[in-house]
Amino acid sequence: GHVTGFVSSPIFDGTLDAKDLTLNGVSIPRAYGHAHYEGGMISLDRFGFLQGDDGSYDLELQADTVSHALTGNIIVQNADLTNLCALLKQKNDVVKGMMNATAIVGGTAENPSLDVEGTMAQGTIADYDVHGIEIAAKLEDHVLSITTCKGLQGDGTFELTGTSALDGALDLKLTARDIALGMFTKAAGLKTDVIGTANIDATLSGNISSPEGQIALTAKNGGIQGSTFDTLTGEAKLFH
Repeated sequence: GHVTGFVSSPIFDGTLDAKDLTLNGVSIPRAYGHAHYEGGMISLDRFGFLQGDDGSYDLELQADTVSHALTGNIIVQNADLTNLCALLKQKNDVVKGMMNATAIVGGTAENPSLDVEGTMAQGTIADYDVHGIEIAAKLEDHVLSITTCKGLQGDGTFELTGTSALDGALDLKLTARDIALGMFTKAAGLKTDVIGTANIDATLSGNISSPEGQIALTAKNGGIQGSTFDTLTGEAKLFH
């Protein structure tokens, strides 16, 4: 990088090009970018890194050091979801697949906003094939609003909507129709073999550290450890 200008108003311009890095256990073949500072504005141009065979994360961002205002864009292509969660220090051994996403960045450094859209053409949830995943969400005033997070599993559909405040408050709704019952039981940690399809309506409230939920389930043509049933209905409540 180079520093020019005056002591009272310096100008910095530099580039990053690093190879063979490891972050939170994830191998990063190359990190790159261009940074510029002038007149109180920090600009990052095509700042990002490669991951896996053809995954990439790119950021273009402008930050005002006086007002702390942020503007920019994030583009994620062919990102391995397991590695993405590891980079964010979030454990994920349930949902797997390659994701494409874009995000518009705004707000301030203290209160950033994001407008996110993403897709995952093919993946798995608890080792069950899913496809056609679409995500649209916004982060504003420390609240994540999920406009939609929907997808297909076999001949069925599922969708998650609602809000989750970063300070903990939850208001989420899950609707699933004709989904493999085993996908939900395995995702919940139940290792017993379960067959059949299910319709599920669930709500999650409370907060992240102490969630509360209600689940209504109707399963058909199923079985558990060798026993079978034509129709199974039930309701459950979750309390921390």
